[in-house]
Parts: sequence; structure tokens; C-alpha cells
Amino acid sequence: MILSRLCLLLIAVCRTFALPIEPEWGIFNLDSFRNEIADNFKAFVSPGNELGGLIEEIRCYDLPYGGLGILSHLLTYYSVICIGIGRVPLWPRDLLRHGRVDIFISVIFFLMSGAVSVFAMDKCANRWQFICIGVWKETMSVTTAAVTGHRSYILIREHMKQEKEKERRGRHYRSNRSGRSRRVDQTLDVSNVQVYRSPSHHCKDSWSSKVPSQAPLFWLIPYVLGVIVGMTGLLSIVTQTYESMEAIKQLTLFYGFVLLAYGLLAAGYKLMAPLLRNDQGEENRDGWEVVAVPFVRGLRSISSFFIVLITVFVGVAAIYSDLVLAVIAGNWSGNEDLSDERLMIVWFIAKRLPLLVI
Repeated sequence: MILSRLCLLLIAVCRTFALPIEPEWGIFNLDSFRNEIADNFKAFVSPGNELGGLIEEIRCYDLPYGGLGILSHLLTYYSVICIGIGRVPLWPRDLLRHGRVDIFISVIFFLMSGAVSVFAMDKCANRWQFICIGVWKETMSVTTAAVTGHRSYILIREHMKQEKEKERRGRHYRSNRSGRSRRVDQTLDVSNVQVYRSPSHHCKDSWSSKVPSQAPLFWLIPYVLGVIVGMTGLLSIVTQTYESMEAIKQLTLFYGFVLLAYGLLAAGYKLMAPLLRNDQGEENRDGWEVVAVPFVRGLRSISSFFIVLITVFVGVAAIYSDLVLAVIAGNWSGNEDLSDERLMIVWFIAKRLPLLVI
């Protein structure tokens, strides 16, 4: 809370410097400067809690929400998962192969989506809540671009290794050939000769038989921080409308119920799974007998509860935010009453670029 207040104060100071300050008699007036900061801070933190003001800010927000926003987020999640495990989003049966093309797509995606996010935050500068949501969207774009870029780097590195290996084998073959007897016909066509390779060499050279590294998925960790920032602003909006709008209350309660249900299911599974294996609650692992200690089972259940709770919270948060904004604006489709439809169209097209990686 203290950190968020300091950030808001910093933004208020920046807004103050952006305004012209007229000094009195050529001398800087410190009291006037302090009052200017205080006024900007109050206007920025609490610009008014009227529902009409929220609706106007949502219209100025211009990024997809409602049904269109949910569709956009689901496609983004699908793209990130496919790229993270090294699969082509448009044809998941194939592995990604063209790293240089993919890194070009990731750069274009980052520039387009980042510019639109910054522009949307600038338009909604009257409410810090929408700036937090804009930061959330920008974090999602950065995460998607980072996952795509990391996967492209892995592909380029593997391709360079293969080229070096082919060059080394070519030199080895030429050196062996030059050392042969002169009786060997130098014009022999070896294009159809089948060279035996060990299974280990075959696995190194075969792209289709190789399991792609899932290291790019670690870029999802910064997205969790973006979710925390965005949900801070969104929950502030929810608290302003929770009592006055019944739909917001029901939606929030359902969201909380889903989180709690998944967490309890995971905890219950971890608690009961050892007992379901055999009557003694024991398990054999590599010849060792593992006894289900009640304390360890309870610890695993608690950790599973929080892990699943955080995972579902992060995964469903974007859909929850789209529904909240749609309820407040009364616009379930998410493509009506926008101040600039071109901004939304550019954003939606930019977010679909990761689907084109190959």
C-alpha cells in the first residue's frame, strides 16, 4: 500500500511538472508548488466515484473487454502455451522451426501492442485504476513477446549447432576420403549412400523427434506481477460498484467461489491420494517404501491449495476483468461506444500476430 501511494505521488509530481507554473516576481513559490502537487494527487487518486465517470473512462479505455476481450485473452493464452512448448499455434502437431521469422514477428508484435497500451494509459490518466489495468495489458504483451523471442533464440541456436555439426562431419568425411587408396574411383557418386548413425546422433539431428525445451514458459512469472498490479486497480473499481450493482456482486462472488473450489479440490486430492493407493497408505518408488506421514500430507495439501489458488487466480483474472468492465459499461460485446475504434482494431490485430509463428 505504501509503495502504491508513493507511485501515485510520483505520478502526481510528474503531472505537476507537465503543467505551466507561473513564478511570482521571478522567485519560485514553494507553497504554490506544494498546493499544486496536492491538488494533482487528489484529482488523480479520487477523481470522483460516480458511475457515470467510470462509464466514460471505460469508453475512453478503448481496449477490448466483454466478449471481444475474453476471445482475445483466450487466443493469447493459447498462443503463449503453444509457443512455450514449441508448437505451431495454427497447426499444433508441428514443431516450430523458423526462429528468424518468429523473432521478427515477436518484435513487430511488441512494438504494436506496446504502443497501443501506452496510448490507452495516456487517454485514461484521470483514474489510476485504468492505468493499473493498462500496465497489466502491457505486461501481458511483454510476456508474450518474451516467450516468442526466447523460443526463437532456442531455434536459432539449435540451427547453428546443426550447421556446425554438418560442417564438422563434412570435413571428417573429406579427410577420410583423401586418405583412401588411389584405386578408389574418385568419381563415385555417394549421394545415395546410406550412412549409419547411432540413435543419439539421430536424436540430435531430428527436429521432429526432439522434445522442445519449455524454458520460455518461465517468462510467465513477470505476468503474475502484472496481474497483481492490474487486479489492484480492478478491485478498486469493484469496491466502488459492489453495493450499487447486483451483477458485480454476483460476478465477484462466483469468481471467489471458483478460486476456493479449485483450491479445495487440489488440497483434498493431495490429502486423499496416498490413502487411495493401498490400504496402508504406502507407496513404492524405485524400490523404496514411502510412508504417508499425516504431517507431510497436510503440508502438501496446504501447498497444493495455494498453488492451485494462485494459478486459477492468474488464469481467470483477465476474464473476470473483461466481465466487470462489460457489466459497468453495459456493453457485453465490448465493441460498442468506443471513442476510437481504430485503436481497438490495431490492438486486436497486433495480439493475433503470435498465431502466425512457424
